[in-house]
Amino acid sequence: TSARASLAYGSVDAAGLDAMTTKFGGDGVTVWDGRVIFAPLTSAAVGVFDPATNAFTLVPAGGDAQFKGGALANDGRVVFAPAADHSFVGVFDPETDTFTKFDAGVAFGATHPFKGAARLGDGRVAFAPAQATFVGVFDPETLETSFISTPAQPGGPANGWYSGASATRDGRVVFTPRNSNDILLMRLYCVVEAPA
Repeated sequence: TSARASLAYGSVDAAGLDAMTTKFGGDGVTVWDGRVIFAPLTSAAVGVFDPATNAFTLVPAGGDAQFKGGALANDGRVVFAPAADHSFVGVFDPETDTFTKFDAGVAFGATHPFKGAARLGDGRVAFAPAQATFVGVFDPETLETSFISTPAQPGGPANGWYSGASATRDGRVVFTPRNSNDILLMRLYCVVEAPA
């Protein structure tokens, strides 16, 4: 015989959110102390929920936040995927409860360039291309963003090719197909230079 646990649910009043519409986007990210961090989509603040106390707080992120989903960096910070045509990557630091935007150096050229993020094996964070024609890769150590072109896709990107990202145990990232006919995989390759 097998026992099955019963399920129950409840809700917590998230004070201050009742006047907002979409609020946050993508999956929440659990940080080292157990709190769950929500990416600001239309909210002007990062959402921080502590399941130990049921406390909910907002950390200012600026009026043009527009991020959807995030991933935990090796150093414990949360990196948010850009979800609007601005040129910023968002980073939340749970040690100081602060949010910082880092310039990616280029406007993404789409209303919804990315949806979701996952950490690569070397600690960089990859953004799932929704309407973008490339994967965005943010390095939390150097604070730089690079871009990798994706294979050609049928049709246009209007509805988004991929809608999320997951990390695998071997350090790869798997992108969730939305309107793509392919599951997109990203793998790290090490290039070792011969000694001089």
